[in-house]
Amino acid sequence: MARDNSNDSVIQPLYSMFDREQRKSFREHYLDINLDLSGALFISTTNNFDKLKPALKSRLVNIEIKPPTQKQMYGIVATIHHDSLLKMKLMPYFKAELSPIVLPLLAQKSPRVAKEAIRLVIGQACC
Repeated sequence: MARDNSNDSVIQPLYSMFDREQRKSFREHYLDINLDLSGALFISTTNNFDKLKPALKSRLVNIEIKPPTQKQMYGIVATIHHDSLLKMKLMPYFKAELSPIVLPLLAQKSPRVAKEAIRLVIGQACC
């Protein structure tokens, strides 16, 4: 969620953290210490690699991760449902499998949205 604005930009420190030469003596201003980050591996995420500034993109290796297929989403949603019931200790009170009507609807959502929906419905059913 990093934004490049003049008030509190985190983009400028990223330039030096990701640059091989500069990361040997990276200055952390909040703690006021120098760090040797030459052996560090940084993993970051972005929803749109193409929108990054060229100077930042040149310091990164982009690995595309494809979204799950429809079949994989069925399995993901079923696992979320099962794990939610286990975590809440509600297995004896609910069916272990989702309804064939509900499963395809949830499989169209992102895993995060599906998880929120499942937990919300379980909570409402318990009330």
